[in-house]
Amino acid sequence: MSDGTSTATGVGPLVPADGQWHFVAALVWRSASSASFWVDGQALAFNTVPVKGIPLNNGSGLTIGSKNDPPSPPAEVFNGCIDEVEIFNRALSSTEINNLRSAGSNGKFKFTAQLPSIGFCPGDATVNAAATICNRSAESDTFYYGLRGLLAGCGTLSGPLVIGNSPNSVTIGPWQCQDVTFTVPRPAGLVPGKSGCVVMEVYAQGRGEAFSTPTSTVYPVQSFNCFYAVSWQNVGLALSAVPHGTFTSTNIELANLFGTNLLLNYRIRVAAPDGTNDTRVISLNGLPPGTPVTNSVMLAPGASTTVAVNGQLIKDIKTNNDRIWYATAVK
Repeated sequence: MSDGTSTATGVGPLVPADGQWHFVAALVWRSASSASFWVDGQALAFNTVPVKGIPLNNGSGLTIGSKNDPPSPPAEVFNGCIDEVEIFNRALSSTEINNLRSAGSNGKFKFTAQLPSIGFCPGDATVNAAATICNRSAESDTFYYGLRGLLAGCGTLSGPLVIGNSPNSVTIGPWQCQDVTFTVPRPAGLVPGKSGCVVMEVYAQGRGEAFSTPTSTVYPVQSFNCFYAVSWQNVGLALSAVPHGTFTSTNIELANLFGTNLLLNYRIRVAAPDGTNDTRVISLNGLPPGTPVTNSVMLAPGASTTVAVNGQLIKDIKTNNDRIWYATAVK
């Protein structure tokens, strides 16, 4: 350790040159000017000079596997492989060191999960919420997951919710992520100004590790964020030609006016003037007539985006050529 003026050098034992992986840790207690060196979970002698006076906030470089800043002569560069390097802002305990060592070839904790906030539009009795579980390890694993809430002491609402598809399980391959869905009932008393919290808890069976997401907010969405209506008039389209006329919708704005991340699920469909689904004439984004366009968009607090669809008249309209068809996008 050096700040460019003062230098502390520690000399530990040799790591066995046997072509195998070994777990190595060096611990420094700056307040006591002492240190220890660990190989495969065993503390070994480590001779060091005092480091108490060397400030951490300095402009000197950090090298790993090399005695000095590059270029260094070959004799001063580690000839081997180094993996999963970490630097902590405190000295770890012997228990923590051995927990890391016992992970073996599996490495450290490599699973993540994300649960966006869940918004209820007026009239929503339930909402389908989507979460993501990622397996960032080299082996497949089966994950048991479920939502728990509403959490006491978080938000203004609390109390248990019976959440559909919870608990459940999914097997995820190495370096893969998988979306999972829940049917969340509207909490009692969820009105503007009220909110609650849920959390997704996950258990990785193969590794025997449990983890959870940060809390996510359950909240009421303002009505104008839940319904968007646009219409196109087919005047001028070649209704007797093949293929028939195409059109593009105007941009539909989606906005997050809240202080938390928002996963907005939207659905765009074509409807006749009486509001019924069109299953005969208009195709959206190349889908069969009557099939809605569905997707989700994640919005940060205060962010907005726009979506649009392409439409095509795929069947002659035998009635008046200036008939108006409506496309509505609803949550």
